[in-house]
Amino acid sequence: MFTEGDVFAAVAYPESGASEDALSEALVGLDVERYEIPEAEGSPADHLERLEHRKQQLQSDLESVESELRSLRLEHAGFLLAAEEKLNIEVQKAEAPLSFATTEHAFFAEGWIPTSDYESYASALKDELGERIEVEELERADYEPERDVPAAGFAPAGEEAEGEGKLATDGGANAGTADEPPVVQNNPWFAKPFEVLVQAINRPNYHEIDPTIVLFLTFPLFFGFMIGDIGYGAVYALVGYALYTRVDSEGIRSLGFVAIVAGIVTMVFGILYGEVFGMHLPYVPLLNRGLEPGFADWAELWLLASVLAGLVHLTVGYVFDFVKQLTHGPKDAVLESGSLVVVMLGIWLWVFSKPKTIQPDWLIGTSNVLNGNPVPLGFTGFPGVVGAVGLWMIPIGLVLAYFGGGGIEAYEGLVNSITHVLSYTRLGAEVLAEGGIAFVINLLFFGAYSHEGEYHYLVNQTASEALAHHSEASVMFPGLLHSGVVGIVAGIVVLVLGHLLVLALGITSAGMQAIRLEYVEFFGKFYEGGGKKYEPFGHQRTYTTQD
Repeated sequence: MFTEGDVFAAVAYPESGASEDALSEALVGLDVERYEIPEAEGSPADHLERLEHRKQQLQSDLESVESELRSLRLEHAGFLLAAEEKLNIEVQKAEAPLSFATTEHAFFAEGWIPTSDYESYASALKDELGERIEVEELERADYEPERDVPAAGFAPAGEEAEGEGKLATDGGANAGTADEPPVVQNNPWFAKPFEVLVQAINRPNYHEIDPTIVLFLTFPLFFGFMIGDIGYGAVYALVGYALYTRVDSEGIRSLGFVAIVAGIVTMVFGILYGEVFGMHLPYVPLLNRGLEPGFADWAELWLLASVLAGLVHLTVGYVFDFVKQLTHGPKDAVLESGSLVVVMLGIWLWVFSKPKTIQPDWLIGTSNVLNGNPVPLGFTGFPGVVGAVGLWMIPIGLVLAYFGGGGIEAYEGLVNSITHVLSYTRLGAEVLAEGGIAFVINLLFFGAYSHEGEYHYLVNQTASEALAHHSEASVMFPGLLHSGVVGIVAGIVVLVLGHLLVLALGITSAGMQAIRLEYVEFFGKFYEGGGKKYEPFGHQRTYTTQD
């Protein structure tokens, strides 16, 4: 027997007269690795030494071969990649006629191309082939994916195609095609990386609005509003920059750019909150999280702001759906989308109107958050006539929804008009939660005392010194920083690990809450997806040129 570390070995041999299979039979059911005794001379130590020497020789040979491969790669890689690309292009050219309808003297090819590229495309073909080619544009007249596609795929000239799509020529003749138009997401450079968030659900289909721009505007805003810290925002931006500049994957690079934008917006809100890693900066900030007793009205303001953000966000979603439904006619648009937004706005116009009934004091009345508690906008609620209009809008919208989709549609519209808007209050809750966790971490390390409704960290003084200056103050926690060497070491561990935890929660909590509002509440109003990526015929040259 031999045992050392995590190795247990046994040397075994059958006794005299045993069968050849005795050892195998003895080891049945055991998870073991069998090694035959090597054919070697000398002691085991000498044999092991020879094996170690042979291993070193092989490692040296391997390093030499790898070095030679690196030299060959530097010398020939460019040529080989260019040759491979050229051969692939030639293969595509040779196989192209197999995709065309051909006769002995002619061929016919049909495909999709962005409208903006048509003129240059047709001009290039004419310049190359002259009168030998005829190029004709088929304009998209209407696209209704819910229709059944006819077996033939085309309709007689002058008749409307009953297909998945309808294509009308300039001369007025219609031709249906079973192919769904591919999709090009044409967004500006600063919003294009956010397409990865849209495509995580699905690529938008051809007949709906691409929501990438809205995602670019709202997702970083939601995220930055919830985290709102200069230090955390800087870390997110730096991590995003590293991903964007050092990773080859296009998807990861896009996520890196998203992190950069979200980090910058987080830093902007951090300046407004006056916080860096949960510590207050030495100036009076424009905004307050509402964690301290003297600033509780700010917490109520964030709940109101969240509701207002939800109303705007959801209204945009309903407008997108309204525009999409217009392809089926104004009636469908009004009954299926317009009705729901009427119900939602009617409910919330009544909520924000006087006289106050079930609304809390911080929402309607002279002591509400927009009448100096804390924002002095002078708003005490819409006039009663606005509330009356809102109440009339509710049944009107429900009746329209009933005729558009039946009783279930009307019921869901009523419920969602309340629950989906209230779902946005998670934004205000995260403002308090993220700031509260950071506060507790700093409290454990520095300690803090409460004075006149405000919290102050014990950075440059101990608890007893703070009480000497403010006798009416109350110490919340003396702080590990002021508890000797052991306390300082433990406090540093708590401080570092705690802020790393907040950084992680910023992604898993605030980030997920923001993306949930986009995917569930916003996308749920209009988005279907399922579009096909536009993959034009040809080859994107990387290692070769046209010449």
